[in-house]
Amino acid sequence: MGILLFLLPVIVLVLLMRQQQRRLRQHQMLIGSLEVGDEVVTTSGIFGTITSLDDDTAQLEVAPGLALKVAKRAIGGIVRPPGEEDDEEEDERPEAGPVQDAS
Repeated sequence: MGILLFLLPVIVLVLLMRQQQRRLRQHQMLIGSLEVGDEVVTTSGIFGTITSLDDDTAQLEVAPGLALKVAKRAIGGIVRPPGEEDDEEEDERPEAGPVQDAS
């Protein structure tokens, strides 16, 4: 019984760590797959189109003539148009999560 009380929290901790590592790898793949012209949403909820990419930053056009410079790690996902299906074969880039267009 004492071993069970010790093992249960350890197992839960290991499972949580693996899930967090998987999310981190998924986000790193997303950041690596960003291209100029992608419509993205930041983790703070700002929608924009990538106009340029540097090593650690991205320039997002959020309105005509208005660009923001953001850290790449602040990009939360690529926005897909509502009519576009997820099973496209030509674009195999990962998504950080279910992001929907606000319009």
